[in-house]
Amino acid sequence: MQFQFLEILAGAALLQLAFYSIFLLTQKTENPLPNRILSVFLFAKALCVGNLLAFLMINDVLRTCPHLLFIGSSFTVLWGPLLYLYTRSITHPKFRLRAVHAVHLIPFFVHLAFFTVRYHRYDAEAKRFLLQNGLVVSRAEGITVSAAVQGLILIYTIVSLVLLFRYRRAIKSSMSAVERFNLSWLTIVIFGFLAKTGFDVAYYTADFAFGIRSMPLLIANMATLIVFIQVLVYYSMRQPAIHFGLEARPKYSDSPLTEIQKKQYLSRLEAIMTGEKPYLDPMLTLPALARKAKISPRHLSQVMNEVLHQNFFDYINTRRIEESKRLLREKAGRESTVLEILLEVGFNSKSSFNSAFKRYTGMTPTTFIRSA
Repeated sequence: MQFQFLEILAGAALLQLAFYSIFLLTQKTENPLPNRILSVFLFAKALCVGNLLAFLMINDVLRTCPHLLFIGSSFTVLWGPLLYLYTRSITHPKFRLRAVHAVHLIPFFVHLAFFTVRYHRYDAEAKRFLLQNGLVVSRAEGITVSAAVQGLILIYTIVSLVLLFRYRRAIKSSMSAVERFNLSWLTIVIFGFLAKTGFDVAYYTADFAFGIRSMPLLIANMATLIVFIQVLVYYSMRQPAIHFGLEARPKYSDSPLTEIQKKQYLSRLEAIMTGEKPYLDPMLTLPALARKAKISPRHLSQVMNEVLHQNFFDYINTRRIEESKRLLREKAGRESTVLEILLEVGFNSKSSFNSAFKRYTGMTPTTFIRSA
């Protein structure tokens, strides 16, 4: 029963992966590279699932077409590099694939060459003999290859998380509202990918260490994969275009700004903030504020960081919180709600407002109202 259920899950995952892989290539976007990388990622996944399905039906496959076996196994090595390149492509809008990125394909070609020598180069009859007598890989080789592949996936996944966390810090230097752009969905997806990798490691450990091929682990693995793909494709299609990215060089190391100029720019900025209150715009960005103040975005960011010791996100949200405190005092006891005030001062959601308010004041809006 479990065996049949696993075949059904694997078949469903294979169809899903193949469909989404083709679907992403047909979508027209401002920057098509992330979708193309994601499409290849899903295609590699589809080949791996196809490989599993072939082994689940090994008696029929051996009899009819043993060439199908092991074709998809080498593509497992591409999962980590492709996840990393996809993460780079959406956190660095100017990222382009270069010849140097071919270095990420080296483990794939090594794996493919190994199985070509051991299996792919033979005719059908020889392949049947090798498989039936367990001569494709030895136990020690199987453990080594599996450990290397899973270790590689783990390394690339951790590097992808580091890239993502760096990006989330960086956007606070350019955006006053980061909820739509912080890629929290990708964080969830990557942790889901880690969970799937954990199932893989548990399965191979049980197989190689104890000779147990756990069907429940394979079912859990395949179910996790199906959910993982649904979430990944859904949110990747909804992600808005990002027009900024991580800075590749140290901040302001070559800036010509003098201390006198910094003070002048700060005075100009404070006048704009007090007089026009641009922070009330929920979608205010660093370039937009720089245009208002007639200061270059880089110099404006430098003034905020080096003089005020705040990034753009903190600077704007500090202003918003101060304005919300003034409104909460004025409207205490009236019909005005916290929701109306948070929208009025430039926040997009109650959760982000409550979080920022407590961070900057040490109390919740409700507590502040009572004290006022």
